[in-house]
Amino acid sequence: MERRFLLAAVFVVLTAWRALPTSPLPELADELYANAMSLYEQGRFTEALPLARKLVAVDEKALGPNHLDFAKDLNLLGLLNHQLRHYAEAQTAYERSLAIREKQLRPDHPDIAQSLNNLGLLYIAEGHYVAAERVLKRALAIRVKAFKPDHPDIGLSLRNVGNVYAKQGRCADAEPLYEQSLQIFEKVFGPDHPYVPLVLDDMAACYYKQQNYAETEALLKKSLAIRERTRGPEHPDVELTLRNLAALYRDQGRISEAQPLFRRAAAIREKLQRDRSQTAQAPQF
Repeated sequence: MERRFLLAAVFVVLTAWRALPTSPLPELADELYANAMSLYEQGRFTEALPLARKLVAVDEKALGPNHLDFAKDLNLLGLLNHQLRHYAEAQTAYERSLAIREKQLRPDHPDIAQSLNNLGLLYIAEGHYVAAERVLKRALAIRVKAFKPDHPDIGLSLRNVGNVYAKQGRCADAEPLYEQSLQIFEKVFGPDHPYVPLVLDDMAACYYKQQNYAETEALLKKSLAIRERTRGPEHPDVELTLRNLAALYRDQGRISEAQPLFRRAAAIREKLQRDRSQTAQAPQF
């Protein structure tokens, strides 16, 4: 029986700088941006959203509708709406941010790839796979031109294009991209970086669809081991992987192996529901 794997997406947000203030209210804008970003990074998206909306209003008036800092504000607003599954609002913000960057920057600038990446992930969430493939391939092409072959952003783009292939049932096309992405992340960050189990889960989902259950199990066990080692035994990402592995065992009729994993996953979820301060690293689609 076909089952939907629980996967995670990785969004890109520029956090390093804002341009030198030209706004009459630079302190307000900078404070709003810093506070919204802090809440975003804590997973407190609902609290961050009104700050981002106010930031957009302040900077649009102060900087004008074509300023690159305003494009950055819109990208943050899009990210928050995306995480909250307000997809129409997210798309509007992403598209406005992209339009500004395309107008102000050269066509192969990495910030354009960032906007295309986030827009492509939104299209995947909405099930618009043809549109997602188009923009994610464009983002990948920009990054391949702009960066060295082992740059992490190339790894992210490879994974994203692989995911849109997998969503369309094209696992044979997805697998080599996942492998390249995994090689980049392991080389640059090491074998225990959080991006590594994300790609392992992607690969496991493809093998599952092809009924290669032995390889699926091996990848999920490796993913689980990394997350337990680096995140701790009660992290939301551990709960996600436990449920995937338990469902694999269940679908193979290995009920005695599945049940303790389901119980452990349920216990983690119950604890997390009691402690709202912990949130998963990335949304599930």
